[in-house]
Amino acid sequence: QIASPAVTSVRDDATLTDVVRRHATDRPDAVLFRRRPVTPARTPRPAAPPAPTTQAAPTVWTPVTAAEFFAHVETLAAGFLATGLRPGQRVGLLSRTRYEWTLTDYALWHAGLVTVPIYETSAPDQAAWILADSQCAGVVVESREHASLIRLIRDQVPDLHHLWIIEDGGLDDLETAGTTAVGATLEQARACVGASSLASIIYTSGTTGRPKGCALTHRNLLFGSISAVESLPALFEPDTSALLFLPLAHVLAREIQVAAVHAAIEVGHCPDTHSLQDDLATFKPTLLLAVPY
Repeated sequence: QIASPAVTSVRDDATLTDVVRRHATDRPDAVLFRRRPVTPARTPRPAAPPAPTTQAAPTVWTPVTAAEFFAHVETLAAGFLATGLRPGQRVGLLSRTRYEWTLTDYALWHAGLVTVPIYETSAPDQAAWILADSQCAGVVVESREHASLIRLIRDQVPDLHHLWIIEDGGLDDLETAGTTAVGATLEQARACVGASSLASIIYTSGTTGRPKGCALTHRNLLFGSISAVESLPALFEPDTSALLFLPLAHVLAREIQVAAVHAAIEVGHCPDTHSLQDDLATFKPTLLLAVPY
C-alpha cells in the first residue's frame, strides 16, 4: 500500500468562486484570460467546407482581467437566479471549449447551481439521457444547431424549462437581467454553498451501459486542482499561460481550468482542433497539456 500526505486542505466554507473574488480584490488588473473574437451565430456545417479563397487573418486575443471576469461571473450568476433557478438545481452546458464555457461554469457555481457538462458531439439520445437523469432545469448551448437538438428531445426532459444560446446573446440577456436583480438574492444563494455542496455532475462514457453521473462537490474539484498547483509550482509560475483545447466536458480539462484560475495564470480556449496550429502560433502558451494516444 502506498500513501502520500495531502499537500492542502479545503475549508468547509470554501467554494470554487472564492478565488475569483479574491483575485478581483487583490490583483484586479491581472489578466486571467485572453479570449478569441466573439463568434457569430453558426449555421449547420456543410458536408464539405468550401476551399478558402484568401488566407484567414490571425486570431487577435482580447485580455480579460480578474476584475472584469468577476464582474461578469457575478452578474451572470444573478441573471440565472433572476430566472427563478435556485441553489442546488442543475443546468446543462453543451458547447465546445471556449471562454463562455468557463464563464458559465463559474457563474453557475457562484449562484449555487450545478453544472452538467454535455459533449458538443453528443447524439440526441445521449443528451436526452443526461439532461433527464440529472433533472436539469435549464441548459446553455453554444449554437442554434445545438438548440435544435435540445428542442428535438425536450419532451423527454420534463424538468427542463430554460434554454439559452451563447451565439444568440443568451448570456448577454442573462447578464442584463442580473444587473437589475436584487443583490440580496445572490448573497442568500451564496450563503447556501460550501465545500460539500454539489458543483457538477459529469457523465461517464457509458461503456457498460447508459452513462452514469459522477457527483463532484466544490471540495472535490478544489482539492485536486489546488494540490496540482502546490505540488507542481514550476508549471504555474506567474508568467505561465495555458491554451485549453481538450473538451471542458471532460474532468481532466475541468481540473486544469480550476487550477489555472486558482493560480491566476493566463488561459485561452481553442474550440476547434483544426485551428490549433494557428492558435498556438498566436496565443504562444507556455503550458500545453494533451492526452497521448
